[in-house]
Amino acid sequence: MKNKLASSAVLILQLALVCLVAALGGSASIVLGDDKPAAPHFAGQWTFNANQSDNANDKINEAEQNSRLARNSGGTNPNGGGYPSGGGGGYPGGGGYPGGGVGMGGMGGMGRGGMGRGGMGRSPAAQNGGLNGEDMETMSTDPKTFAITQDGQQLSITDDAGRARTLYGDGKKHKEDDSGGQKTTVKSHWDGDRLVAESKLGHSGKLTETYEVSPDGKQLFYTSKLDNSSIGILSIRRVYDNAAAQPQQQAQPPAQQQSPAQQQPPAQQQPQQ
Repeated sequence: MKNKLASSAVLILQLALVCLVAALGGSASIVLGDDKPAAPHFAGQWTFNANQSDNANDKINEAEQNSRLARNSGGTNPNGGGYPSGGGGGYPGGGGYPGGGVGMGGMGGMGRGGMGRGGMGRSPAAQNGGLNGEDMETMSTDPKTFAITQDGQQLSITDDAGRARTLYGDGKKHKEDDSGGQKTTVKSHWDGDRLVAESKLGHSGKLTETYEVSPDGKQLFYTSKLDNSSIGILSIRRVYDNAAAQPQQQAQPPAQQQSPAQQQPPAQQQPQQ
C-alpha cells in the first residue's frame, strides 16, 4: 500500500513538472513572437515652446563663426589658409566657397596645396558658411505646431506651414519631397523610445532628425543635427508642448450693465430752511 502511494506521489510530481515546463515554454514563445515593442504615443497637437528651445539663428551663426576662425587660422588644413588648396582662407580654391570669393582668390599656402586660385563670382554656399539659402531656411525655421497621427510604428507629421511627411520606422529607405520639392531618400528607425530619421539636406550634408516624447507625455523633443563638411556638426533642439495637456483658460463673462429700472435714482437734496 505504501509503495502504491509513493508511486502515485512521484507520478503527480512528474506531471506537475511537465505542466510547469510547458507553461514556461509557452510564455517564452509568446515573448519571442512579438515583432516589436509598442511605440510610445506621439499622436496629438504639439505647440512650439520658444523659451525651452535653442535659438536656431544663434546656433547657425555660432557654427559659421567657428568655421571661419578655423579656416582663417589654417588649423584644420595642412595646406595653409585655404581649403583644400590654400588661397587666403577660401574653399576650395581661395576666397570663397566652393568656387572662391568675388574676383580672383588669394595666393595659397606654400605647402602641397600650391597656389590656390578662386573662381569668379560667389556661390550661395559662400554667403552662408557652407549652407545654401534653401538649406539655411530649412535649418533656421521653427515650425510653430506639429500635428501628428500614429499608426503603430508609423508617424504622419504635418507642421503649421502645411508640410507633411510620413516616417515609417522600419529602417528602410523611403522617398519624400524635400523643402525645395525635390525627391530625397529618408530612412527612419526606432532607437528605444526615439524615432530617428536620416536623410541628406540638399548639398549641405547628412541630416539626422530625432523625435522623442517626455515620460509624462507633456512634451515633444525634436532635434535636427546636420553634419556639414564646412561648419562641422550643427545641432538644434526644439521643444514642443502637448496642447491637450495645457490648462484651458476660461473666458470671463463681460460685465453686465444695469437696466434703467435697476439703476438707483440719485439722492434728492433737502430744501434749505
